Amino acid sequence: MTDNTNTIYRFKFSDEFIPYLERFTDIHKYSKQKEYKEAWVNWCEEYKECVDKEESRLKEIGYDGDVKDKMYKSSRYYIRKKKPLDDENNKKERNNTYYKISEEVVLVMNRYIDECKKKPSDIWEEFYEENVDIINKEIETLKSKHTITDKVIISKLKKSLKNKYFVKNNKNLTKN
Repeated sequence: MTDNTNTIYRFKFSDEFIPYLERFTDIHKYSKQKEYKEAWVNWCEEYKECVDKEESRLKEIGYDGDVKDKMYKSSRYYIRKKKPLDDENNKKERNNTYYKISEEVVLVMNRYIDECKKKPSDIWEEFYEENVDIINKEIETLKSKHTITDKVIISKLKKSLKNKYFVKNNKNLTKN
């Protein structure tokens, strides 16, 4: 089995590159596909140095796909569809209720993540099977303190485990 502590599952663009891509996307937000593609080719030439630098960075950290295609698809299909953050009408209602997980469960999660050799999308089932007693105890504890369902608690625990995994692995990447 391989060591997944430095494996990247989502290759993100650098903070320096994103504004360039967002600016292009904003300008061509309403362009038809053919016009968008032509503008994209021109933009790649105009910002060749910036695009090449980002392509090199992604290749260096292990991305083996077509970087320009990734940039194009991000621009055309994701960034273009994002709603402006400052638009009051686009804000979602959020449930801000916080349910604190016990220190025991947090320690078990951290220990599991340290020993885990799987990708984040595959870790919950095994974690649950190995720690069913602790999880059931946590469910009962949270239900006694809050009016929530088992499904909500399981979802929270699953999300918490994945977030801890992501945070731990991001710290490992920034140390290297």
